[in-house]
Amino acid sequence: MGLLFSTFGKGYAIVARNIAAQYSVDGAWKLHDFARGAILEAKAASRYISAGFEWLAETASPFLKQFTSIMHLMVSLLVLKQLMQIQILIFQIL
Repeated sequence: MGLLFSTFGKGYAIVARNIAAQYSVDGAWKLHDFARGAILEAKAASRYISAGFEWLAETASPFLKQFTSIMHLMVSLLVLKQLMQIQILIFQIL
């Protein structure tokens, strides 16, 4: 999951860098830095959260296993939301 999100983040960072190079927009460079930070955050959060949820799923009751699956999905959606905000910022600059 972290790899998927970091791939999106890398794509946004490349787009922001290209916008900055073409238009010399300071905001695009800030967006580029933000996107790179989001990549690192998405990777780290996904690794730690996945490891924690896997441990819970292995040691927990069936109800808790379902709960951890739902929580993992919610965290993934939060990371995806952050990456979507980057995309919105890119389109605002364009």
